[in-house]
Amino acid sequence: SSGINAEYGGHNLYRYTGKRVKRQVSTEDREDLFRRSIFEPVVKTVMQQAKLRFTGASETVQLFRCILPEFLKDNVGNAANIRQAAEQLQKKYHRDLSKNFINELVSVVDDYSEWICGMKSPREVLNFLVTKGITGEYPTVVTALLLFCTLPVTVASAERSFSKLKLIKTYLRSSIGQERDLAFLSIEQDYCKSVDVSNIINVFANNKTGT
Repeated sequence: SSGINAEYGGHNLYRYTGKRVKRQVSTEDREDLFRRSIFEPVVKTVMQQAKLRFTGASETVQLFRCILPEFLKDNVGNAANIRQAAEQLQKKYHRDLSKNFINELVSVVDDYSEWICGMKSPREVLNFLVTKGITGEYPTVVTALLLFCTLPVTVASAERSFSKLKLIKTYLRSSIGQERDLAFLSIEQDYCKSVDVSNIINVFANNKTGT
């Protein structure tokens, strides 16, 4: 096997050959070795992963374009384009979206185009429907909005979960399951910091006292 041994704080760098005979490497050889063995592979991997992720995100956005406020704004009064885009999404997610989705989406645009055209994201559209209390009138539209807002390719929640899991699930704490909330608390730490712990303790104490 071959390897590189660099002494920290010094200038000695050796390459081990197959016969375990170390040969001192010159400055130019060190730079070339670092470039070929570390720098170029890392850059190539990063570029490939970035291209793969942006391609997946672009395809997803194109598929869900029928619920994007920008698309709906450009097609107000053009029900044919909305129906065509909605039909493509419905066929892709036919298990989650019934065929009523097409008519519901056209109805939403006709009834609330004045508000939807001023929005910037599907999340704002979803919050608008929830705030208005009309989610029951457009259930499949709400389902489509929820799908878009929770897909791993459109949000980083899944990646944050695995990143936190590496920090939480150690060799000494290897029995974490879904019934334990340590991972959830760590992932949502920004929200947890805003919670009044004293109030939670008081509520817990009162409930225990009442029982």
